[in-house]
Amino acid sequence: MFVLAVSSSPSTRLSKPNGPNQSPVKKILCLNQQRQSKIGTGKSWILPTSLSLFGSGFVLGPLLDGLHSRVDLVVYKNGALQIGPLHTNIWVPFLLGLFYCTVGLLQLLLDDKTSTKPPRGNLDKTVISLL
Repeated sequence: MFVLAVSSSPSTRLSKPNGPNQSPVKKILCLNQQRQSKIGTGKSWILPTSLSLFGSGFVLGPLLDGLHSRVDLVVYKNGALQIGPLHTNIWVPFLLGLFYCTVGLLQLLLDDKTSTKPPRGNLDKTVISLL
């Protein structure tokens, strides 16, 4: 019995059991595991993540602020901006985009510095637990 082993290397190979009581699968690497290990070592993920966080704050911030101003929790005199039925300020998209980006990157960097490596799982136990 042969099982296809997925690895991050360009060549995939087949593994077969060495004995009658051994599992036919020796090691399966997810493609996502290689990306996770590179996150902590390289800095190439910072710019796309920053832009994503800033964009989500830029879009969601005025919508949430507009809900607050719609029920008169916040009233703007100068710099008011109308987005459909919602009122917000001209500075809100930029400030909340910057806030989301700062807090999101700070959380990711602190998680990366303080996290420990998760324990390696056992494929046999995982398969049995899924049955």
